[in-house]
Amino acid sequence: MNEIILQQESNCLVDKAKSLAQNIKDDISLNEAFQHQTNLRSFKKNNIEPFFKPMKEKAYSAYKEVQKKEKLFMDPLNESIDILGRSIADYELKKREKEKREEQEELKKKRLEKVRLEEEKRAAEIELEKAQTPKEKEIAKIKVEQKEERINNNLSAPIKTENKINNINLKTFWSAEVIDIKKLLNAIMEGKAHIGSIQPNMVFLNAQARLLKTDGEIFPGVLAKKITKS
Repeated sequence: MNEIILQQESNCLVDKAKSLAQNIKDDISLNEAFQHQTNLRSFKKNNIEPFFKPMKEKAYSAYKEVQKKEKLFMDPLNESIDILGRSIADYELKKREKEKREEQEELKKKRLEKVRLEEEKRAAEIELEKAQTPKEKEIAKIKVEQKEERINNNLSAPIKTENKINNINLKTFWSAEVIDIKKLLNAIMEGKAHIGSIQPNMVFLNAQARLLKTDGEIFPGVLAKKITKS
């Protein structure tokens, strides 16, 4: 069977399905709809799938070959990206460690400078206490004020610190959104996505089982079961 004939038969079945769907009015038309539904599944399984299977296999084989060639380019590029990432992270870590050491050295220098200035200030205060003449007292007083000013300037000098955003800890959350269910299903069939990525719609499947009222496969991989409860 060629594609043109296959398309014609498929169109006829589709048109009939549309007509039956609009004219279910009694048990006879309902049974006819059920029968046509079975015919549609059979046509898919026995005609459409075998017709396109060789094409799909050929296309998939070509796809795998392209993947292999792509991998020859992608692997070195990805490795280069990782190498640069590690080097960048190593540099930034060393930079932060250096800045921290410099900050600690600066604090140490300020503490030592403060001790030295306070000692000089205390010496100037002792000199002021020992001053006898007004001139000596004036000179000693000026020295004390100068030492006090230098101490204040040393304490108020800026120190580099790590930047923070108002001391607020920001948390990051991640979530997923399915934007193309068919693409996801194809990925699962090809082994590129985990089967846990999808979940059967049991509300729809149970409704179909109640509608068909029959034991057995109602969809590929889905069985309808009759359960009797007291």
